[in-house]
Amino acid sequence: MTKQSVKQKDMGSTVKVSSNGNGHKLSPLSFTVAFIEMYRDPSRSQGVHAVYSGYNATFRKFFGADPVEFVKTSVKNGVLESHFARGGAMIYLPGEAPARTSNEEAKANKILVEMGLATS
Repeated sequence: MTKQSVKQKDMGSTVKVSSNGNGHKLSPLSFTVAFIEMYRDPSRSQGVHAVYSGYNATFRKFFGADPVEFVKTSVKNGVLESHFARGGAMIYLPGEAPARTSNEEAKANKILVEMGLATS
């Protein structure tokens, strides 16, 4: 696999664009969006598991870069969403991640009430 790098503007920042030798040029964000759309199972989740779906390995092979750092930066910039999951992380397109409230928030509220720091 031959890789070719060029500079391209993507979501307001300069990123590496790779070519896999077949004329396919993608930015890391375009690659990630296409991966999520292709490999998610909407009957189970709107996102993909970074490890179990093969995203991390495929990203590393295509770009020769660390997918974890890319996802962290993208989440920080608001172009992706992510939740910790057993064995890795779930990656979502913006606005598609499920709300994280039910169990966690209920447990936190119960503890705060028990500590006398909040009312029910």
